[in-house]
Amino acid sequence: MVAPIAPVPTISKISPNQVPGIALPGRVNLGLSGTNFTNESKVLVTWTANGGGSATIAGANTTYISATQINVSVATDITPDKWSVKVVNPDGGVSNAIAFSV
Repeated sequence: MVAPIAPVPTISKISPNQVPGIALPGRVNLGLSGTNFTNESKVLVTWTANGGGSATIAGANTTYISATQINVSVATDITPDKWSVKVVNPDGGVSNAIAFSV
């Protein structure tokens, strides 16, 4: 028997999409709306400032609300920058990217 393919997560909205920079170790709270999130979903963030980078956020810094809502706490620092987020499900399904600015 072949296991059914799990639906890929999608992000339709990030709130807010313009966030204030907060000096480290402060964090900014973001709400992600979409579909097919799980209670084990992780959030991948990328940024471009200072050579760019990425980080996977999970555990205490993510809150699963429902299959359509995840809240995430991100350390952005104060440098103006363009960021993006993706949701990654435990089965490897990866959402579209959605951008926000600091």
